[in-house]
Amino acid sequence: LPQSFWVDGPLDVDRLEDCFREVIRRHASLRTSFALVDGELAVRMADEPRFAVERHECDETQVEPLIRRFLRPFDLAQGPLLRVAVVKVSGARHLLLADAHHIVVDGISFNIIAGELMALYEGRARPDSACELGVSLQVLAELEQGEAAARHEAFWRDRLSGPLPLLDLPADFPRPAEPTFQGEHIRLSVEPETTRQLKELARETGASLYMLLLAAYNVLLHRLTLQEDILIGGVVSGRRDRRLTPAVGMFVNTVVFRNRPQSGLSFRSFLEAVKRNCLGVYDHEDYPFERMARLNSSRPNNRNPLFDDIAADYGNRII
Repeated sequence: LPQSFWVDGPLDVDRLEDCFREVIRRHASLRTSFALVDGELAVRMADEPRFAVERHECDETQVEPLIRRFLRPFDLAQGPLLRVAVVKVSGARHLLLADAHHIVVDGISFNIIAGELMALYEGRARPDSACELGVSLQVLAELEQGEAAARHEAFWRDRLSGPLPLLDLPADFPRPAEPTFQGEHIRLSVEPETTRQLKELARETGASLYMLLLAAYNVLLHRLTLQEDILIGGVVSGRRDRRLTPAVGMFVNTVVFRNRPQSGLSFRSFLEAVKRNCLGVYDHEDYPFERMARLNSSRPNNRNPLFDDIAADYGNRII
């Protein structure tokens, strides 16, 4: 999860390094590493992991190659799984680079880290107490047992009942027997006026922008495949319990939206159905995806569990 920030003005890198060390001490996930011991996965937590800010100096023409060198694989056995670098571009201009492995943080975690880091660096009041590891484990355990867990499982068992459809997109070549994971990145930007109109339609219909775009994506897939039962994956924060608000860790969960677009249905009517579906899913989003995937194993082995595509909302980007 790489991040980059321009810092204009004086920067005390030694102080910044000490602040990062304090943030790492406060959050167990940032002190965690993973290794195989006798073929078994072992989770290790260091009291004081070795951490240092990488320091570089270059002009702006050399920044891009330096960023590419900064982005490199992590060794999961060597914590902390957080890497930071400061690039001095001029006397009062620096580039702050940060990267962390997704196994120990999610996107919200970076916001928490940034808030604590700025408070510590500026000498403001100590941030609120971090979410202790025991509290996080307790919350997760509660989600997997009791009446709430039973309700979540009943919802997903019903939602994923019957044969699960395989998305049959028109392709130039036959689907291989084994996935190759070869692909391409295609980036599309929406014009500001179109974005304004989409947001206006979302407000008129009481839907979120994500619900609106999810409905449009379903319509696109329906037109390409003529299928009327479509499964699309989604991503949720996994932090509905307020006790997890200050927690740094990987809490993201995957959910499934099962919608049924039909040729004779108006878009607004379909959007209303998608909205109801989304709200139902959000009420039961705490059910772990690994359990969800075991509720229906009707799909062939050369396909992903439950769905073939995903629509994830990353603030100003839909992927």
